[in-house]
Amino acid sequence: MGSKTFRAAFVAALLLGGLIHGQGADTGLCAVAVRAFNDGSWQFALTRFRKLAEDYPQSPLRPSALYYGGLCSLYLEDTARARAVFDELARTYPNDPFTAKSRIHLCRILLDGGKPAAAVEEGRSALQRFKLGDREGELRLVIAQGYFRLGAEEAALKELSAIAGPARDAARFELASWHFRKGRFAESEAILAELGARLPAAGTNREASPEPELRQKALFWLAKSVFHQRRFDEAAQRFDAVLGEGLDALSPMAQEARFLKAYLPYEKGAYSNAVQSLSAFVDGEEGSPFAPDARYFLARAREETGQEVLALAAYQDFAAGGPTNRYYADALQRAVRLYARRGDETRFSAALSNLEAAGKTSKDEVALRELATFFLDRDPARAEHWYRRLLANGAKSIESLKGLSYALLKQGRSDEANQTLRQAAEASKEPAEKAELLMLVAENHYEERKWEEAAQAFRKVADAFPDLPRAEDARDGLAWSLFQKKEYDKAWSAWSDARRARDPKLRRSAWFGMAESSRFGGNAERALEEYDAFAKNFPEDRRAVTARQRAAKILYDRREYARAFTQFSLLREQAGAPADRIHAVYWMAWCRLQDKNEEEAISFFRSLPSLDPRWEDARTADGALVAAKLLLSKKQDAEARGVWERLVAVLPTASNTNMGALKEAWYQLMVLANLQDRETDADFCFGKLADLGSGPSDGALLYTAAGAVADRAYEKQRWERAAAWYGKSLAHATASRDKRLATFWLGVSQKQGGKLEEARDTLTGLVAAGADGGKNEFYWQGLIELAETEARLGNLPRAEQAWRLISSSAPDEGLRQRARESLSVRSVNSERGQVSAETNAAKLVEMAQRLSDAEAKAMALLKLGQEAAKRPSQAQKASEYLKEAANLSTGETGAKAQRSLVKLLFQAQQFEVAWQEGMAYLYQYDRYREGMDELLWMTSEAAGKAGQKKDAKRLADRLRKDHPSSPFIARLTGS
Repeated sequence: MGSKTFRAAFVAALLLGGLIHGQGADTGLCAVAVRAFNDGSWQFALTRFRKLAEDYPQSPLRPSALYYGGLCSLYLEDTARARAVFDELARTYPNDPFTAKSRIHLCRILLDGGKPAAAVEEGRSALQRFKLGDREGELRLVIAQGYFRLGAEEAALKELSAIAGPARDAARFELASWHFRKGRFAESEAILAELGARLPAAGTNREASPEPELRQKALFWLAKSVFHQRRFDEAAQRFDAVLGEGLDALSPMAQEARFLKAYLPYEKGAYSNAVQSLSAFVDGEEGSPFAPDARYFLARAREETGQEVLALAAYQDFAAGGPTNRYYADALQRAVRLYARRGDETRFSAALSNLEAAGKTSKDEVALRELATFFLDRDPARAEHWYRRLLANGAKSIESLKGLSYALLKQGRSDEANQTLRQAAEASKEPAEKAELLMLVAENHYEERKWEEAAQAFRKVADAFPDLPRAEDARDGLAWSLFQKKEYDKAWSAWSDARRARDPKLRRSAWFGMAESSRFGGNAERALEEYDAFAKNFPEDRRAVTARQRAAKILYDRREYARAFTQFSLLREQAGAPADRIHAVYWMAWCRLQDKNEEEAISFFRSLPSLDPRWEDARTADGALVAAKLLLSKKQDAEARGVWERLVAVLPTASNTNMGALKEAWYQLMVLANLQDRETDADFCFGKLADLGSGPSDGALLYTAAGAVADRAYEKQRWERAAAWYGKSLAHATASRDKRLATFWLGVSQKQGGKLEEARDTLTGLVAAGADGGKNEFYWQGLIELAETEARLGNLPRAEQAWRLISSSAPDEGLRQRARESLSVRSVNSERGQVSAETNAAKLVEMAQRLSDAEAKAMALLKLGQEAAKRPSQAQKASEYLKEAANLSTGETGAKAQRSLVKLLFQAQQFEVAWQEGMAYLYQYDRYREGMDELLWMTSEAAGKAGQKKDAKRLADRLRKDHPSSPFIARLTGS
């Protein structure tokens, strides 16, 4: 239920979050229920949603409470209760959006419960009664499944054909399943192919033949046919099948089959594999008529993999066989290109001479073009000179014009370059030439990032020459231009047309572009399908890894961690580059962490150095940091410390030091030493941290680090050390709020340590700054601390003046109460009546009834409840007083009342109610730390005795983690 639980909780947070901004009791109850729902506490959430629905029938939150209460019942596997709640929702609120959503859940319950007829009837009724929007398809799919189970296939097919939107793919898959059940395998395969499903191609159909040789030829040409359709993996299997048919090893058919199988990786673009397969063929098939072709494509494969020296040697070896091979001139031309690229002018000239001798091309034209190309990036002005020389000699080829245009662009003369191309296009009589020249104009615009001009130019070519090959490139260019303009829907449509291109590279570009457009256009679901299809259909394409990465990240961002983990796992297997494998493993760890599988997450994070021994990738150190934090959270302090110590030892020696990780490691070592009261080590680590930098971000880190040491010293009541470190924290603070915070705690530490004069000066400065800049929270907190300091110094009039100001004007009720108590522990405001602190129950009841101020009344009821709780016979009255006090106050008084109520119920052994009230305290008053360890202990014990084992364990774990020295830990029974 993990992923379903999280999605439901996330939806609840989104939907209900917009509803709970009010101040009523139903709002508070709803907030508690939502927090429990999001936390996975279904039983507790159900009690709160049910209470809201029953106690507040007129609340606008009641429909949502019924709906999510029904979901809680579903997750608790109480389908009967869920259906009853959904029926009540539909009956009471027929037009509410939650009603429509509940119908889908209800239909699924009926269908899964073996009642297809009821599911169909309920679904058809819901379609007529409710507006389901995008979820209509989901309901229709359930109806169709019900019809299939009833044997009403025609009705089911009609429903499936009506489905659109997000559920369409699921409907198409259902239709394919029906075809399969009916034995209509061709129709089923066609649908699954349209969906890009993961089904293998159909196997070879080997029918018996009276003539084995004819059978061999049929299989061979079938393999070649598959090969020409670019179904390469299937072609390889079919060539193996041909070679397994008993052919003579020296027969032309067998030799060609072996050559084509060796050539397959080259055609797929897997050039490294092609080098291996073609090398093996050349070595083992010396006398084969296909050996020259193999040597040529071996040279091409080496060139594609950057092995230029070996490629040149291979071209020379190939050319040594003479000009009889059809690739002879192309090999020489490629050698010329490589010589030009390498600046070897002597061999460059010799190769041109060989080309002329072969009668394949004009020496002057080729030489000038290669020479111009050689200078194109090195010296554009010289390249322009040679291209103009070519054009003057009559070599007005597209390549020459393209080179001249590029040379002009490199010199910043783009208008002149495009004008040259347009004039040439107008003068040309050949449509293909016109298209090529106009394409160059479009590409120039694109190169200059003039997306609008580029889009118009590409569209012009595509519209004017729709049947020419360059129109396919134009449609691809148009799509990319629209994409760059962020017109993603238009780009997607353009690529949708372009994916039918004859050129396989353009088809791949179109598929990838569609996925990119879907992603950036916000259609994540469609992007997922398209990235997945691209990675499966073109695994050898360099962008397949990118497609996997982006699909996985979309799933991760959508919190579908299990599916994201699968994608990252595929990426790890598919990735060739170390950085891609590191990326995959890093995110696999995060997926496991998000799914609460911390042990496996730690294992993945800690495996990163094996992929990156030199710690050059930032994710290696980042992963180690996360692993250390996880180890620390599991009380494995020594292991966490070992990881951080390795980080601070290794990172300074890395060629690309991850400074952020290094600082974080020193910081965590300091925090751990501080928590373990190894003060000397903590001070040493802080010094190392301070030595690493002093920029703005470093200042923030040092401010936080010094504050952590100060907080620990304060907690240990080492006031002098606390004051010294709060002073360091203040010295590094840059933000105004941080400065106020550090100043406040500096003053408090000085006061607690008896440095009253210093405390008065510090707190006076804080209060004065707050008075000038608006009375923020530190103004009031500082003022009350200053008042208490003045009182201890004997300046009672000043202290009383400050207390009166706080009691009347402070925005926080806790501060007002603290000031009132300081003014007089025996009185509340005289205008509201005196609430006696005496223990006379009758007087307290009378005062509570007379008070109109909610907070003062709550204080009186709290005192009344606490007094009544001392007498067992008054337990029921005490419970009532404390509940009313908690309802009246949202501040510290309410927290005290709620905590007292839990204790009262626990002592009375009313464990079910004590568990519920304790959970309510944790969701409403968890900001109050006083008595929190006792509260956690009581609620955990009550949950265990009430049968809520999950909550009992979770609360016990929190007690151990947040209050490791609490005496209540020893009192945990594990019940």
